[in-house]
Amino acid sequence: MLATLERTNITGEDDTSPIIASHSPNVLYKVLNPDTGLAIWRRELSPTVTTAARKLCDRGECETYSPLAVQTDKFGTVASLKHLPDCIIEDLRLLIIMYCSVTKAEQVSIRLETVTDNGCRRFHIDNVAYRMVTTYCGLGTQWVLPGGENAASTQQEVYTGELGFMREGDVALFRGKKSEGYRVLHRSPQLPAGAKRLVCVIDAIAQAQNILCDFSA
Repeated sequence: MLATLERTNITGEDDTSPIIASHSPNVLYKVLNPDTGLAIWRRELSPTVTTAARKLCDRGECETYSPLAVQTDKFGTVASLKHLPDCIIEDLRLLIIMYCSVTKAEQVSIRLETVTDNGCRRFHIDNVAYRMVTTYCGLGTQWVLPGGENAASTQQEVYTGELGFMREGDVALFRGKKSEGYRVLHRSPQLPAGAKRLVCVIDAIAQAQNILCDFSA
């Protein structure tokens, strides 16, 4: 069962909320509060970015999968991504600057890829301090609402509790295992046959993993 944040009692800009969403990008700073495990910037992509993202997703050619191969400084230089459309590069630059501003990261890894399978269908917490995720095209990341963690961890794919989900363009900042505080279980959505997603993941470079997600204890 899926639920939008708008109709749950865990959204808004209350500093004590475990999951906070807002149309202001400043909401991302809320994840620094140990009581908050997920901050979401609800945003609408421009028509130009939406069109470019859909073309990339349809072609299925976007696969920047080795995090350490794509580096940036804190000013958001993304020279290694020049094969992408300019509007996508500029949007990535914005996300990089925001991630570094919130987390104080000096360098980041970027993973932008077309996803065609259900590789991260298990609920998990990422093995980083903070992970930024946005879906440019397709179904967005799902997460477990507060109170459902134990059941979701045990039941995994057969879990029937209510889930929150990201929309296209939303920017999420999740607290990971390497940061003390509340954490939110999440997973990739199950894709219908033939469906694709264009997903971007940003981590601090020292915490980059060579896999899309991990389920380590």
